[in-house]
Amino acid sequence: MTTVSKSPAAPGALTALVIGGGVAGLAAAMALRRAGIEATVHEASTDTIAGAGGWLALAPNGLDALQAIEAQAPVLASGFTNSSVRLLSGRGAVLGVSPIRTARSATGGSWVMSRPDLYLALRQEAMRRGITIHFSSRLTGVRSSPEGVVATFTGGRTEQAQVLVGADGVHSLVRRVLNPGVSPLRPARVLNIGARGHYVPPGARVGELNLVFGARALFGYVLAPDGCTWWFANPPLRDGSLLKAPTAVAPAGATAGPATQVTEDARWRTHLRDLYAADCSPALALLEATTEPLRAWPSEDLPRVRTWHDEHIVLIGDAVHASTPGAGQGASLALEDAVVLAQCLRELPVPAALVRFERLRRRRVQRVVALAARTCAPSPTSRVARRVRDEVLHLSLSRATRGGEDSLGWIHQHHLDWDASVGALRG
Repeated sequence: MTTVSKSPAAPGALTALVIGGGVAGLAAAMALRRAGIEATVHEASTDTIAGAGGWLALAPNGLDALQAIEAQAPVLASGFTNSSVRLLSGRGAVLGVSPIRTARSATGGSWVMSRPDLYLALRQEAMRRGITIHFSSRLTGVRSSPEGVVATFTGGRTEQAQVLVGADGVHSLVRRVLNPGVSPLRPARVLNIGARGHYVPPGARVGELNLVFGARALFGYVLAPDGCTWWFANPPLRDGSLLKAPTAVAPAGATAGPATQVTEDARWRTHLRDLYAADCSPALALLEATTEPLRAWPSEDLPRVRTWHDEHIVLIGDAVHASTPGAGQGASLALEDAVVLAQCLRELPVPAALVRFERLRRRRVQRVVALAARTCAPSPTSRVARRVRDEVLHLSLSRATRGGEDSLGWIHQHHLDWDASVGALRG
């Protein structure tokens, strides 16, 4: 267990246990602290940064949420701006370009950064604010108490608070407590692979995200200021065979671990070369220019969770509305949740605050989850269907961006005013 010092709570202050030390949990702890609520974070793993994965783009609405709790600056210490999105067909035709607009962010768009850098920035900022973070603190049970809730952790240790915030991710134990016997997880139909290659694709502009709707799968890439290209692939998951661990025989003098890693990397490279061979995209060149080992992650989403809260327990982030990467909104929606929850608890008694939180958040996040699922759907199998898809994308993007508008403005322009009353907020 790793603990950092904290300032003592004010007499009579509301207390909260935050389960999960990722983006949602750390942001929630900081937002609650800013609202005058004493929050403690419990993370099951020994280090969230080690397993944080590849890279992501924080959207303008996520950056706006960080600004609401005065946590944007430390996050912007690494990464670069993503100012527009260009859509291309697998044949190389430009289907449209959409700017990413925001008037409230210092970046002027989305912010591309590695997940470990984001986790580290949020963790360090939480620690700087005196928030207690327990690692290797795995939740095993929750029960009601006269004062709120009692949480039990590995080893039988218990802690009590008036509110418990379930920020424990897509496989949330807290969600199962609130929704016993229900499994709302929906497996995505694509996998996720992300890496960085030392290659500049022809026509690539720094900070412009390119999405290539290929014959068999989506491929995306963005050129960084240092000349490195950050890319991702979404191989379709027709069955579970792609995720089966390869059989490997270690070379003489090598351990089994490195041999398996090398074999997995080679397997994915072979699969991606075949997957994108027919497309006019830089996928194959980027594969050759990428030296880091490749690995794939399956993903799941939560189209609808029946119960978000009871009188003292509430779910936020991926624990209640996990989405596929198609909308690029997982972290940003979690940051929004953190701010709105803290605002509700700042103004209302606990049970009423949690009711208000759900009313403010449910409709928005379910729309985004649905959009992400549509975007991450596997490519159509027939050439005619792909041409129809490309034409629809071109027409819809042309209409949406007429006049230089952001095609996802309804997501990106969502603003959270920290000083606003929750009674004036709309869901």
